[in-house]
Amino acid sequence: SVLFSHLSSTADDKSPSVEIALKVFTYHGRLGAHLQQKCPEGRAYLLSLENVAAWIAEESFLTLCRDVLLVGFGDEAFKGLILHLCSLTLLSEAGYLCIPAVLLILKEKIIELLARRLRKEPEEGRQLCQSAIPGLSNFLQVAQTWDKPPLSGVFSTLFAVIIVEKIHLLQKVTLPEEVATPESVEDMPPLSSVLLSVILKLPSLTRSFLAEVSSSFESEAVFSSLSELAAVLHILSIVRHTGQCKASLKTAASSVQQQLHSHAVTSTDIQRVIYESSVKTLNEILDL
Repeated sequence: SVLFSHLSSTADDKSPSVEIALKVFTYHGRLGAHLQQKCPEGRAYLLSLENVAAWIAEESFLTLCRDVLLVGFGDEAFKGLILHLCSLTLLSEAGYLCIPAVLLILKEKIIELLARRLRKEPEEGRQLCQSAIPGLSNFLQVAQTWDKPPLSGVFSTLFAVIIVEKIHLLQKVTLPEEVATPESVEDMPPLSSVLLSVILKLPSLTRSFLAEVSSSFESEAVFSSLSELAAVLHILSIVRHTGQCKASLKTAASSVQQQLHSHAVTSTDIQRVIYESSVKTLNEILDL
């Protein structure tokens, strides 16, 4: 659409601006990755990006690679190449211009490593997560000074990680008495507990996180199952117990309310208990 708008314009521009060219390049790369992701050649969709990486180190390319990693398309070889490119970019004379994009890529890798360690060595993983709290807290505070797109990218990743971890637990519930709404970060899975403890330390971080929750529903992100909606409400319940950001909290809860009622008729006893628990939590938030 960016290129089409330029071509359709009646303005007397003899050539596209650098900004338009970079936007077109970014959209081309994203579209190519999505279209080729399921091709029979395996990782061909990554090879085109790797070839481009050999001759370009613009911020837009790093942003594109961040998006590819965010949706889970990158393999280990691709991640290694991009991390190497990040180091080269930072050492270049104008590397400071790419700091936001580089930090987002590093954040993706760090969270992946923490999650992997928690799976393989739970106790060591918990200690590692605790040691990462000060650095993560500083990073989020710095991220708040960025423009909206990179800031949204930071909190969208954190939100996705917390949701996925909580959904996994909800899907393992087999008894009604196992359905419990968390009241503090200690009631959440290990990685989610660490991430939320950092986010909830400062009202400004909490507001940014809640804005991402609301934005996810406004952008029609996929929150269709009862487990997904219940996971979101479990996060909001913890925020409620901190007493912070009541207006932003109620806005996020209202977004969930619009989809939750479609699950009023459920097929199993467990789903019915989860639904009733979710409605109770939602009403408690909306009544603040």
